[in-house]
Amino acid sequence: MVEKWFETRTIGGLLQVRGRIYRYIGYIPGDAWVLKYHNLHEDQDEYIHRVRDPATGRVQSETLARSQFPVMSEVLDELEVLAARFSS
Repeated sequence: MVEKWFETRTIGGLLQVRGRIYRYIGYIPGDAWVLKYHNLHEDQDEYIHRVRDPATGRVQSETLARSQFPVMSEVLDELEVLAARFSS
């Protein structure tokens, strides 16, 4: 699941669109989530990264700065690695 909220502004007659709020959640089919990235809290320049082991339910969590937030292809790469690891 990918959800993004955008904000717009006009500078010098040029419309600019910027992502402001993000939520990326990756699932293994038939199971619960295994990967989450989001900034759905008060400080939206702080991002949460969580990985959940479906076998144990254990969740690893870390906080990232805006500059550390991955691009979508990196999120998909990470999800592919996790799916392979947790499916075996």
